[in-house]
Amino acid sequence: QKAIEKLQVQARQVVAPPSPSSATAEPSAPPAPDAVAPAAYSPFLPRQTLTVDRAALSRAGLLPSETDARRVAEQFRRIKRPLMRSLADRAGEGLDRRHLVLVASALSGEGKTFTATNLAFSLALERDIGVLLIDAGVAKPQLSREMGLGSAPGLLDALEDPTLDVESLIHGTD
Repeated sequence: QKAIEKLQVQARQVVAPPSPSSATAEPSAPPAPDAVAPAAYSPFLPRQTLTVDRAALSRAGLLPSETDARRVAEQFRRIKRPLMRSLADRAGEGLDRRHLVLVASALSGEGKTFTATNLAFSLALERDIGVLLIDAGVAKPQLSREMGLGSAPGLLDALEDPTLDVESLIHGTD
């Protein structure tokens, strides 16, 4: 919760309108709809880029094998479409959480990491949609390990150290 609140404060600072003292004499026209950055959901630009080794993720069981890829991709499209509609329908419900999706279950081994990874990959294929996939696995941070991040700082480090720049933890991908 603290990390989300910190991100919201930072997002408001990034997109805050100019102060009246810095405003020009002429009122500026509102930006054209396509002039608005499509990444309005995230004001952060990754400082680091990670090349995703899809074969390694497949060997680790986080992505389907080549023989199953087409079938699994279709299954995730069936999940993704209603999810995207539901998220869009929730616009304007106070705090803007329409861009948050949590994949969770009570027991280990039920496919949370597989589901989150494949849903993120599927959503990332959509036009004008960016995805921030967070490995919140405290006991077994499998996704971070399999993505090659090893001991790089992450969510738990940000929660332990409020002075840590959360933006520095974001890794762009190919």
